[in-house]
Formats: sequence, C-alpha cells, structure tokens
Amino acid sequence: MARNKSKIATFFKNCSLLLRCIISLASFVALWTGIVLYNASFGIYLLVIGAAATVFSLVINIIMPIIKLK
Repeated sequence: MARNKSKIATFFKNCSLLLRCIISLASFVALWTGIVLYNASFGIYLLVIGAAATVFSLVINIIMPIIKLK
C-alpha cells in the first residue's frame, strides 16, 4: 500500500510541475503577444496581463523553491 501512495504522490508532484510550466508558457506568450500588438487596443491589456503573469510565474518557479530550502 505504501508503494501506491508513493506513486500517487509522484503523479501529483509531476502534475504540479506541468501546471507550473504551462503557467510560465502562457505568461510569456501573453507578454510577447502584447509587445507585438502594442498598437492594437487589446495589445495593452495583453501586455499588462502578461507582465503580471510573468512576475507570478517567476515567484512560483524561483522564489518559492528558494524559500522552501530554508
């Protein structure tokens, strides 16, 4: 039974890593699309959302693991 719990924990850890990667990808796509479409009316919104999401993904991927080390 303990072996199954280990597999389930590994599965959810891998799913959380995949979710972090998808969040990072979406944030960079929104940021660069906003930069390219800056002159359009929705480009500014994409730029703001992309910048906020990029900061959020940096916190999730860099700062949170460093905090957990201590």
